Amino acid sequence: MQPTLNAKSSSGDSYYEVKFHHEDGKLKVFCSCAAGEKGRFCKHKWQLLSGNSDMLHNPEQLEDLQKVVTWVKDSDFKRLYDKVNELELELEVIKKQIKAEKKNVERRMREGF
Repeated sequence: MQPTLNAKSSSGDSYYEVKFHHEDGKLKVFCSCAAGEKGRFCKHKWQLLSGNSDMLHNPEQLEDLQKVVTWVKDSDFKRLYDKVNELELELEVIKKQIKAEKKNVERRMREGF
């Protein structure tokens, strides 16, 4: 079984096909969106690999999504997913620090250095 899931577009009016290929313990993922066509990371792949059923355009594909999630559990995806999430959290902290420092610079420009 090599499922193709329909992932909602941003508008929700249409969908992209996300194809999963599982062979020899390896999981490959392809998406028909513009980024996916270029082999890039896209939210459709990410959300479905994460098991987000809200991304499904067709709720009747839930069983196929659950099969994909089973394959993900046997892959290296969880470690990669956790690392990306960790880095995104660090980025948010850094963005807040940058914003605070910019405010400090603005204040100092008004008051003098």
